[in-house]
Amino acid sequence: MDTRDLQYLLEVADQGGLGRAVEALGISQPALSKAIQRVEQQVGARLFERTARGMRPSEAGQRFIERARRICLEYQDALLEMHELDSGQQGLLRLGYSPTMPEEAILDACRRLIRERPKAQLRLVKRFAPGTAGQPAGR
Repeated sequence: MDTRDLQYLLEVADQGGLGRAVEALGISQPALSKAIQRVEQQVGARLFERTARGMRPSEAGQRFIERARRICLEYQDALLEMHELDSGQQGLLRLGYSPTMPEEAILDACRRLIRERPKAQLRLVKRFAPGTAGQPAGR
């Protein structure tokens, strides 16, 4: 099933008929009818009943529409989360620093990162440079 088909189904339910949904979606009526038929075939039930005023969800349609709304919301949330991960707005930020750095500079950097990336996790790692006296290399 295509996510567009779910969006079309929801638009028909929201608009109460094919004609108004066609206008809202900007697609042809045959294309919208075929999308609804595809979903009905996959579901194995009629999702809409025709009335004098348009279409209304059948009992099975009402149940499916409720789930379709949740699916579309979850899908949109997933897309947003992936965008935030890709752009660095979300995820884990590791900040490595040397103990010789001024504490105020580290705190300023942390404050700025938290302001710019409020959904991100920040992990600070204090490290000595490899080969520093008293510290084994590679740590």
